[in-house]
Amino acid sequence: MSGLALTFNDLLRLAGIDPASVVLVRHQDAARQTRKLSLYRVWKDADGVLEAYQAIQHRRVFKPGQLVASFVVTPYPENATLFVGLNSVDAVGTAPEGSVDPVFGNDVSGMFQYALSPDERLLTYVGKLRIAWGAGTRSWRQLAANQDKRVIEIRSETEPAFPGFASFGCAIEDVERLPASWVDTLRNVKGVYLLVDQESGQQYVGSALGRDSLWGRWCDYARNGHGGDRELRRLGRRPYRVTILQAVPMISPDDDVLATESLWKEKLMTRRFGLNAN
Repeated sequence: MSGLALTFNDLLRLAGIDPASVVLVRHQDAARQTRKLSLYRVWKDADGVLEAYQAIQHRRVFKPGQLVASFVVTPYPENATLFVGLNSVDAVGTAPEGSVDPVFGNDVSGMFQYALSPDERLLTYVGKLRIAWGAGTRSWRQLAANQDKRVIEIRSETEPAFPGFASFGCAIEDVERLPASWVDTLRNVKGVYLLVDQESGQQYVGSALGRDSLWGRWCDYARNGHGGDRELRRLGRRPYRVTILQAVPMISPDDDVLATESLWKEKLMTRRFGLNAN
């Protein structure tokens, strides 16, 4: 082992893998038309899509005979580097005419396309192992032999537990990157929420009733910055943080939720001093 701290290369050696044969790849969230796309959610929600995305590259980044250890950046813990799979590089060719990126849908005809196949020797760590990537976050591809990454945690669960409605809070731009189990929870309750402008401190109280409930409503803000509200539209995109004031069962009548929303506006005085116009 490397000193007293467990490293990813230690785990490779324990599995009978030479670190010199391994390329480390860290997938960060990508922006398309000012909207972030979570590659963590791509891995979590769509089996095999992240691997297909990884297999197409603008340049030669892998060699046949190498192993690719893949990691994604997670929203919780924020910007953590999570291990999501080990694949062998079997061959390299060219993407045929008409090929499209499996995540973004753009034409990738003529790019390098790698034949990757799963290597199960580290399967027990998939979705559970976090490492410290270090300061070079822009360097998405590194050689394991040159970068002995420290292991931060090996979890027994694949996702952090939902913290509860009273403790939940996140930046509005992160809501589309929440763990899948959290999204399921937020989709299945109605509720009253609070947006706080993290620069001005001004507050906005809203409620979620419709499809996908709280999570769906917050995604509206993440996508356009205002969610259709006139006052928020006037302000433009702001750095909002969202929390839950009160969650209620889906069977609760909409009129009761709206009445609760109005009570919170009165308690927090957001009509007078905040961002609620009505």
